Amino acid sequence: MTPAIRPVAREDLAAVRAALVASWHATYDRFHGAAKVAEITDRWHALDALARQVDRPGSVFLLAEGEGGAVLGSSLGQVDDAGEACLRRLYVAPGTEGRGIGKRLLEETLARLAERDVWLEVEPRNVDAIRFYEREGFVLDRPAKGCGGRDDLEAVVMRRPERPVPRLVTDADAQDMLGLLTLAFAEYPGCYVDPHGDYPELVRPRSLLSAAGTTMWVVEDRNGRVRAFCGIKGPDADGVAELTKLYVRGDQRRRGLAAGLVSLVEETARARGAHRLQLFTDTRFTKAHRLYERLGFTRFGEERPLHDVSGSVEYGYAKKLR
Repeated sequence: MTPAIRPVAREDLAAVRAALVASWHATYDRFHGAAKVAEITDRWHALDALARQVDRPGSVFLLAEGEGGAVLGSSLGQVDDAGEACLRRLYVAPGTEGRGIGKRLLEETLARLAERDVWLEVEPRNVDAIRFYEREGFVLDRPAKGCGGRDDLEAVVMRRPERPVPRLVTDADAQDMLGLLTLAFAEYPGCYVDPHGDYPELVRPRSLLSAAGTTMWVVEDRNGRVRAFCGIKGPDADGVAELTKLYVRGDQRRRGLAAGLVSLVEETARARGAHRLQLFTDTRFTKAHRLYERLGFTRFGEERPLHDVSGSVEYGYAKKLR
């Protein structure tokens, strides 16, 4: 019998709790000891705590139901204060591993939370769980400050990088793009945006960038506002393409948007026959330097002054395309 995935009802809570307690002991006794695990699960998975999760607006509390109504696993997802989806909990009953129950619970939970960025916390020694989430597209992000509000529990944050859906820029995107650029420059002392002097092409981006041989993509947020953009120019006669104007809005960073756009530019450059991709970035944009280096770019050449209103000086970065 294929397990059914359905919302948890109040009459399910005792069975859900029993499955959670068994899963926690099977998973965490070796890390924390049975007594501490019992103390934690008695608090976190008490019937009244689970009942509040059933009743909480916006919560997605699901169970996997097997033959005879047996609870084979459960999951809890919620939207956090930042508007991101958080997978608070996902466990399968001991002895049911390897049957695809965890994957089905994960997929159904996230589908009900709609298209949102997703993060979770996991015990760093729980290698099996980390490998499971990695297979489902999550990557290790950073250490957490405790787990579930407890300083005595270690955890790492995993995040599933967003798969951006870029579209070609239009002239109607000009205001959003210039606003995003202004916010990005404001993070660095002495950086200013002069749209008519330094960035006249962004006043009518589709028309003027296309005329200059640049293809530009934007990624929108759920409200239709531009949250990231990036372009490609070339390649030239020597087979060198240029990645240009990669910017991500501050509240949309650490979601895989920049890496996704760079990947799109690389694919486009290869399709156009380029063998090398280069870019230029302000010497003050240290966060951008770390991103490019992580993505395989290396610095080349001498610093390049722009003689603009911000007194910008740029580094060159390049990557060989295979």
